[in-house]
Formats: sequence, structure tokens, C-alpha cells
Amino acid sequence: MIARHKNKLVFLEIKTRIKTAAAKEENPLAKWQTKNLKRAIIDYCFKNRVSLDAVRLDLIIILVDRTTRLATLRHYRDIL
Repeated sequence: MIARHKNKLVFLEIKTRIKTAAAKEENPLAKWQTKNLKRAIIDYCFKNRVSLDAVRLDLIIILVDRTTRLATLRHYRDIL
């Protein structure tokens, strides 16, 4: 998802995870996923003549607890 916040273009990666005892909610992205996202952002900026200083990548994690049937949302700004 791409959004605008103030003077920044914000690329949002949204992940849903089932909450378990072993869940790593802090960083659900593998290194290759982060690398691919960064490459896609650079390509987008090049094609659309957007300065890399005017963009950021945010991560939103939706953590679902099946027991309570509740979800927790965490938003991490500027993860690159």
C-alpha cells in the first residue's frame, strides 16, 4: 500500500500473523523480503521521479489471538 503523510510518500507493508508462544512479532520480514521491498521502492521512485529522501517504509503487523478472538495492531515507522 502507498499513502501520503505530510510531505512523505509512505510505503506500507501489512502482515497478519497468528499469535503463538513462539511468534516473532517484532520483525516478521525475512531479509530477502526487506531487500525486495527496498528494490521495489527504489524502482518506483526512479520511474515516478520521486526523491528517496521523500519516502519511508512502514510495517503494520496484525497479530491475531485465536483464543480470545482479538487482534492487536502494531505500527513500526521507517523500518529501512
